Amino acid sequence: MLDSEFWESMSLFFFIISFVLSVFMISPKKIRYFSSLRYFIPIFFISIIALYVLPLSLFNYNHLEPSGNISPHLSSFSDYIPIALVLSSLFILIFSFSYRQLTFRFIKTPNFEQKTGIKKHELFIIYFLFILSLWMVYQLSKDAGLLNLILSGYGVTELFINKGHFAIGFDWIVTLSILLWGNALVTKNKKLIVINLLLLIVITLSFAVMGRRSVILIMTGSSIFMYHHFYKSLKLYKLIGLAILGFYLLNMIGFLRGGSYQDISSLIRTTQERKANITNDESVTFLYTITTGNFAVPFETFPQVIKSLGSEYNLGFGSYSLKSFGAIIPSYIWSGRPLPLSNWYMNTFYGRTKLNEGRQFFLLSAPYMDFGVSGIFLIGVVFAFFWRFILKIGTKYKNDVLAIAFFALVLSNTLNIVSGDLAGWISAFIKGYGFPIVFIYVIRKLISIN
Repeated sequence: MLDSEFWESMSLFFFIISFVLSVFMISPKKIRYFSSLRYFIPIFFISIIALYVLPLSLFNYNHLEPSGNISPHLSSFSDYIPIALVLSSLFILIFSFSYRQLTFRFIKTPNFEQKTGIKKHELFIIYFLFILSLWMVYQLSKDAGLLNLILSGYGVTELFINKGHFAIGFDWIVTLSILLWGNALVTKNKKLIVINLLLLIVITLSFAVMGRRSVILIMTGSSIFMYHHFYKSLKLYKLIGLAILGFYLLNMIGFLRGGSYQDISSLIRTTQERKANITNDESVTFLYTITTGNFAVPFETFPQVIKSLGSEYNLGFGSYSLKSFGAIIPSYIWSGRPLPLSNWYMNTFYGRTKLNEGRQFFLLSAPYMDFGVSGIFLIGVVFAFFWRFILKIGTKYKNDVLAIAFFALVLSNTLNIVSGDLAGWISAFIKGYGFPIVFIYVIRKLISIN
């Protein structure tokens, strides 16, 4: 027991020291430059990693009994959590060093004189894609009705069976709304700003009823960034205040969301009942998402795959990540499409295959399955190139609504990037949030050539 406790303590200490060293490695010489995207992006990224790594590690360090969303199989892989912590520490050190070497020497921010909105033909494409997205949502709701689709709550994914390819319409609606919002901010047209703000609010409320906290975070995060970038810069204390308020509201959605609702009145009644139950339940804590909730779940996949190498799977030498790219192709076209790694994980270690149940796949789990320890070094360098590419888009084209919308959507997806495998996230992003932007960009290029 002493040896086990010693290694748990040392691994936690090593991770914290590595995190601090990484921050110092990236940080600017003067505090006022912290708001620069060059410094903000990597520090934000490794902070999110710590947010996902520490909860389960601390839970295991305190030898607590599994509760909440903590795996009931914790004891079977708990001895491998210190190893996962050490490898995570190495990852953030490699990433930070590589990012600094790649980025600080080469990235320069050009000066532009004027912000440019979206052109008329591009607006036409946006409206066309918006109508197409609404049609796809209609196809999902054709049997039950749009209101019933929204009122189905957290169980909405059960309605996607055999119709999952239409669900991409939700992601497109988010991106198209962000593009319209950014265009309104650039034009400074108050009427357009109010109309698009109301559109964002309606869509956000719909996702709140469905319990889609991740989508709400992406939508609100992108909207705030677009406002900050194109309309009025927000002070740091305001951004921190908005982050705290957002965390509170997302926790409340997590507390209050349930199954499906019959109508609006049942939604209100059920919400009030759940709120009363939460108020009277002393075991419920405001920080449940960090202690035993969403942030404590994905990291379990890393020690589990470390333990299972050679028994449940063998090194894939890149095949696992390559299979994840297959998610770009809709399942109705490729019926034999390989299961996402999160589904493989559930089938292997839990034996459950429901579409709305699963474990998110931590960003280091797939590289380890592909290349073992060397995969951790490789993915550290890959992420340095990845964020350098995103930073270049956000700085070189800082006055282009299309480019900044892409940048904002990627940045607001950071939680999904950390809690999933990179190849799987890229596949989902390309056909989801990223598709309208890529499509419009391709049209823009074709027109410029002619």
